[in-house]
Parts: sequence; C-alpha cells; structure tokens
Amino acid sequence: MSKKRAHLVEIALEVFYQNGINATGINAVLEKAKISKRTLYSHFTSKDELILATINLRHEHFMQWLVSLIQNAESPKQAITQIFVGLDDWFNDRATAIGPFRGCYFINTSVESELLSEPIAIACKSHKDDVYQLLLNIVKPICTADQQAENLAEQLLLLKEGAIVSALVQHKKDAIKHVLPLIKQLLVTD
Repeated sequence: MSKKRAHLVEIALEVFYQNGINATGINAVLEKAKISKRTLYSHFTSKDELILATINLRHEHFMQWLVSLIQNAESPKQAITQIFVGLDDWFNDRATAIGPFRGCYFINTSVESELLSEPIAIACKSHKDDVYQLLLNIVKPICTADQQAENLAEQLLLLKEGAIVSALVQHKKDAIKHVLPLIKQLLVTD
C-alpha cells in the first residue's frame, strides 16, 4: 500500500469513526488528509471502497489489540478476563492502541447504513466472526465438548457486544463491572 493511500485510509477511519460515515462527506476527509479529489480517486473508485478500507484497517488494529491483551495470559479464564478488563480500559479511554472510545466501528457502520453495500456488510460481519473465533479458541481447552465451547464463545461475544452498546448508548462506562460476575459464572467448568 502506498504511503498516500495508507495515510488517506488512516485519516478516513479517524474522521468516520469520530463523526459517523453518513455525516462525513468526502471533502471533510480530503481536507483533514490534505489531499485532492484526484488523489483520492486514484486510490478509491467510491466512498464505499474507502469505507471498506477503513473497516479492514480498524479490524487489523482491533484484532492486534485483542491478541495483545491475552498474550501473557496463563489460562483461558485469565485471557477472557483480560479481554474484558481491556474493554473497560477502552470504554474509559485508557486503551491508547485503539484510540478513544466511540462505540464499535463495525456496529456503528452497520447501524448508520440501512443499505450497506454487500462488501461492507460482509466485512462488518467478518470482523464479528473473527472475534467469535478468537473467543472460541480461548475457551476450547476448558470445555468438555465442541458445542459447549461454541455456546460459551457465543455468550461471551454477546456480553462483549452488549457492554459496548451500553457504554456508548447509555454512557455506562462501568459496564464491565456489571459483566465480570457473569463471566466468572460462565467460566466455571465441571
């Protein structure tokens, strides 16, 4: 990826995440990135294509951050707890690796666009699938059956997503405090 293209995607992600995709015109991105429309269209054929590039970049950053949270975990239970503690840090703007909290970029993008282009919808879903797969890989060793692991990973994903929405919509920056007792109950295995 060229430096100009990478810079444009980074700026677009920042502006879209801060102001919303629908509320942000291409000119606002161009102004902040200090590039011309000609340069934009030499890299992207449409706003949707630029949005897709921002989704891919945010996915890369978010997944790297999640993996960094669990890299020193000594057990699956500790890894899951560290993910949720990391979410608490993010909600309270202490997760510098992924920037200030403005909700989930993938949820926000999905909600803002009633008629998402298929590639954008697929990319948002793919992100959530990858987070689920990460959770599944973490919990498999503490589960006695594949179905138990799949159910547990799904429950953890739903708790994560619900906490994100509560932190954003209801301004409950302490949402994780309410979720951690449930997580501890879910992680009790026979």
